[in-house]
Amino acid sequence: MGRHTRALLNITSQIGATFLHDFTCSRSFTHHPKCRLSSARHSLMRVTIDHQTIRKGVLLKTTYYEVSLTVAFTHEEKQIIRQRGLLKTKLVDRRPANAKVDDRDEKFELRVEHLMDGRADRFLCATPSKSKIYEEDLLAVLEQMKRWLDDNAETGSRTVVEF
Repeated sequence: MGRHTRALLNITSQIGATFLHDFTCSRSFTHHPKCRLSSARHSLMRVTIDHQTIRKGVLLKTTYYEVSLTVAFTHEEKQIIRQRGLLKTKLVDRRPANAKVDDRDEKFELRVEHLMDGRADRFLCATPSKSKIYEEDLLAVLEQMKRWLDDNAETGSRTVVEF
């Protein structure tokens, strides 16, 4: 497993528990198993993931595979994020294909604040395979994030247990 993949899998343990989503993606997810999850009591978080091929460089052009992520949070989710102080929460440690050796890893972290207000997050991968792996990792992180937001919506209620 390469450094890029290991970095993608290093997800903050704070994130946890029901993902409901409505995917709008460059690929069709109508048969994607997670798209069958639904509940009337939760609002939907819209996730858009798009793949593009990009060539960079002046003399020596290098081909990169860009993964663009946009998340449309509901009004309630935005309120939860702001009220609970979750903007700075790290979702993914990652390092793009065009990163320099001496670049600090913190520079490339994906945080909740990067996804607010419909801003697109763009990430460059070295191969089409790595871009697809990155997409799968993003979907897993966002699934956990939705569960985490639902868990943070309300404080716990009283529980009585007899043994």
